[in-house]
Amino acid sequence: MAGINRMTYYLCLAGICLGIILGLGLGIAMGSLLVITLVVIIAMIGAYVFHRRINEVMTDDLSEAISGKAAIRTLEILTVLGAILFASTMMLYWGTGGGLGSGIHTFDNGSATIHFSVWYPDFHPVYDERVFIQEMNNISGDELFSLERLFGLGYRVRDGPMFMGLAFGIMTILTAGLFAAFSYYYNKKMDPET
Repeated sequence: MAGINRMTYYLCLAGICLGIILGLGLGIAMGSLLVITLVVIIAMIGAYVFHRRINEVMTDDLSEAISGKAAIRTLEILTVLGAILFASTMMLYWGTGGGLGSGIHTFDNGSATIHFSVWYPDFHPVYDERVFIQEMNNISGDELFSLERLFGLGYRVRDGPMFMGLAFGIMTILTAGLFAAFSYYYNKKMDPET
């Protein structure tokens, strides 16, 4: 691969970011951590390879000042955005008016309908499914699997915001913590009097 200029490098980074977004969406839709892990690893390798191919000087005082300001602004925005997303998703999970509901309706011929629902705050239903059981005294394997799936998916829908909120909270704390640690390290390194 021949050398690339700075603008091409930035376009490559934009493409990598778009690829990460699409890959994460695919991984989440498939429910596969392997896809998500591969996307992140490929993105890191791609960013490293493109960075090594830059053929113009990128580290003068002005570019370092610009990069520093951009990094600080990005950190501020990511920290605020992460905190907002953490609070929002936790509110969906712990908010008032949300909850779970299930019920069973039996018929005279021995069949039954079992339903399970999940609501978020203000009683917005996000999951409402039913399973029909042909004969309650003789449940088939398919019907048993359908019942298991009914409740499993319902609880997954209910717990999704909590896990997303925890991820946002952890990433916000890690980002702020890394910034504080690197700030302390570089203050000690650059200014020996502190």
